[in-house]
Amino acid sequence: MNAPTVETIARTAEMGMNAIVTNRERLDLALLPHIKQCGLQLVLEVSCFFEDRIWDKFPGSRPVDRNGVAMEQIRWYTGACPNHAGLRETRLQQIAALLEEFEFDGLWLDFLRYPCHWEQVRNANITEYCFCSSCQEQFRQDGGSELSGMLWQEWKSRRITAFAQDAHRIISLSRQPDMLLGMFSVPWRISDFDGAMPRIIGQDVEGLAVFVDMFTPMTYHWLTGQPAAWIHEIARDAAQVANKLVCPAIQTMNEPDALSATEFEQALEFALQPPSSGVMIFHVDDLLQQPEKCDIVKKRFGEKVII
Repeated sequence: MNAPTVETIARTAEMGMNAIVTNRERLDLALLPHIKQCGLQLVLEVSCFFEDRIWDKFPGSRPVDRNGVAMEQIRWYTGACPNHAGLRETRLQQIAALLEEFEFDGLWLDFLRYPCHWEQVRNANITEYCFCSSCQEQFRQDGGSELSGMLWQEWKSRRITAFAQDAHRIISLSRQPDMLLGMFSVPWRISDFDGAMPRIIGQDVEGLAVFVDMFTPMTYHWLTGQPAAWIHEIARDAAQVANKLVCPAIQTMNEPDALSATEFEQALEFALQPPSSGVMIFHVDDLLQQPEKCDIVKKRFGEKVII
């Protein structure tokens, strides 16, 4: 949800949903009582290695490919180097501050990965990041040498997992130690695109599951050119690998072109199939502009639905 309002919060509850997902920047704390009165839980999202104008805000965070070429912005996406020490520390401080500021129900890590605009990926020819001086120095400090191969891939995944571990530690030491920690994961199986999850993204779901309570694969099937049944396949695979709760996210937006109400309903049904623990609907602001899709969600009243 973008900036929650009294109206959008009420309409969300009326559709039978049980939570809203937003970030601190968009949240008016004066609305917290209204959220609770409507029977909704509040989940806050933290963008780890992405932010508007992040390269300006964190000099040295612009990713570099194997040939030393700096990453260009891809549409809205400007990924950042996940080994930038200042960025990592800032994000962890933000998490700690959130936990002390007020009570909420869940914390979801987003963009917890190496840079990749995964929504556009259609084959294994994916530019790999990051080979900046920070990455190379950290890798060698950790005993690495060759910037390729299995040891390099495993190191990349460990760096991503280490951030989740730090977030988990901060939660455990906070005044909200039972906070549910989730993450938005890239909707790929380990073999997809020639092993792009460890090779490009650095998300080791099994390793992350030590610290993450719930995974939300971003199964935007229409956007990525997949059949609706793919949503269930990805959720099932994530649940098997992680042995943790899985709550896939499905799209409401008409991208890359019109997503029919029938197609949306199929996506919702596949997302709710076991072993799914629920579904996140991305995003409610768009959903509320489409009455037919709202009616479909209302029919699922009583399901575990998160938006």
